[in-house]
Amino acid sequence: LLPGNQILLAGDTTVQISPSILLVKLMRLNTDGSFDQLFGVSGKITFPNINMLTNGLQIDANQNALVCGMIGGVNAVIRIKQNGSLDPNFGNIGVATGGATNFVLINGGLVLSNGQSIVGGITSGVTPFQTGCKSFDSQGVINNSFGTAGITSIPKIGEENILRAMAVQADGKVILAGKRKAVSSINVSDFEVMRLNAAT
Repeated sequence: LLPGNQILLAGDTTVQISPSILLVKLMRLNTDGSFDQLFGVSGKITFPNINMLTNGLQIDANQNALVCGMIGGVNAVIRIKQNGSLDPNFGNIGVATGGATNFVLINGGLVLSNGQSIVGGITSGVTPFQTGCKSFDSQGVINNSFGTAGITSIPKIGEENILRAMAVQADGKVILAGKRKAVSSINVSDFEVMRLNAAT
């Protein structure tokens, strides 16, 4: 939800099935549900050079949109200015990637008051599933003050844990919520909540 109660939506649109090409797409709606004709083309913007599976959208203090997802199997965050253009001061011409660990699925994204962005999901290469988070600073660079080299992998309690939602407290601490499957349990899962200390 934007100031003035406009609604910004983010997703991806399939332009090719094999090999898969998913382009990032934004839409901005007025309060009455109509497309904002002052945004992009008839209220819609598609980024033809960003092939990304989109999984989350957050708005920062400057009303920039931060969209998180996967680009070629690598976690990515793109920052888009209010006018719908990529922010050249973030990452590589608006696209931030990096970190030694990637997630096979991004289940959430946060923007902290200091401009950091944190994405979370299920860590790649770990079976059973394990929750992990990655942090980028306000310039789109991996934030090494978060976890180890910008990455936090949550120790498994039981057989596996899967992130479903994220939130941030007023003091900058991050709340993670999801499910945990007990050891040797096939169909029984418990609700799980975790809290991470704030990064500097």
